[in-house]
Amino acid sequence: MSQANRYLNMDWVRYVLATAVVVAHYSFLTGQHLVFPISSGSAVGIFFGLSGFLVYASYERASNLKQYIANRARRILPPYIFIVVGCAVGFAFISTLSIGQYFSDIAFWRYLVSNLAFLNFLQPELPGVFEHSVTSAVNGSLWTLKVEWMLYLSIPIFCCVVRCFRGAFDYVIAGIFLLSVLYRQFMQMCYESTGDELYHILSYQFAGQMVYFYTGVLVFRHLTWVSAHRLQVSCLCIVALALAKCMEGNLPSSHWQSMLFNLVQPIAAVCVALVISISKPVLASTIQRIGNCSYEMYLFHFPIIQLAVLWALPFQFNPAMVFSLTMLSVFVISYIYNKGYSSFKNYISNDHRN
Repeated sequence: MSQANRYLNMDWVRYVLATAVVVAHYSFLTGQHLVFPISSGSAVGIFFGLSGFLVYASYERASNLKQYIANRARRILPPYIFIVVGCAVGFAFISTLSIGQYFSDIAFWRYLVSNLAFLNFLQPELPGVFEHSVTSAVNGSLWTLKVEWMLYLSIPIFCCVVRCFRGAFDYVIAGIFLLSVLYRQFMQMCYESTGDELYHILSYQFAGQMVYFYTGVLVFRHLTWVSAHRLQVSCLCIVALALAKCMEGNLPSSHWQSMLFNLVQPIAAVCVALVISISKPVLASTIQRIGNCSYEMYLFHFPIIQLAVLWALPFQFNPAMVFSLTMLSVFVISYIYNKGYSSFKNYISNDHRN
């Protein structure tokens, strides 16, 4: 059975997570407080957990490291390059600068080079674009891609360490969890004591996300057992999430309590998402017809919302209608790109065979 059929629920889980991120960014950029049951931070972390589950499986199937990296690149890079280059070129027409000034501005080239190199923090803005928005960043979602790649590249190192410790897989995972939680706790303490936003930003970078990612790896490793005990695992994790939510309200009263939250919440959240993903398929035929364009939604939504804000759409018309149209635009554009790129790949593949 193919992986797509085995984990068919994972597609609509991804859609839910992508929607959580879109709603959070829409609220941030428009100033409208929209409520969604999953926070943006948790959604991003769970995305990493799903990646850990799938990517570890991909690494085990790959014949060598080169094939593993090539497989990841084919999945991640095309839409990423498309949105970076598309925004860089297309937004020349909405910039406050003239076309000539725009393309000759050093900020344009810095944006293009730094974002294509996954170093978006070096130049998140384009010259004369979105200057009057709450943030002039073109795409606030791109920071996760450098973390994603670092997590991908950590898998071969992880497997090497496991071999060095004579297959002590679970113990190595436990060590990663401990290091990840200690890192996040240290950064949070630095942020609380100094008020420097840099520490808060660093807290959810690569090391801070490892507990999410390697929970996915751990679940895949014990997939047979988790599948056989889905009900027990999901109930335990839901209780753990409820307790973590209670702890969150009391933070940062105790550093130990904060560390426990940073350990329990990611593990429980990823486990619930994966238990749903491997359970009996729901809406299977619908998902198969639509396909999975949640990754494209994640990449494309931020500049689309920025355009809506630029044109003052959320403030001139019915807010609910504008939000619905924005969500629809994000989905339709993502769907068109996804289907178009799939058709292009099939055409190239068939052309090579002929």
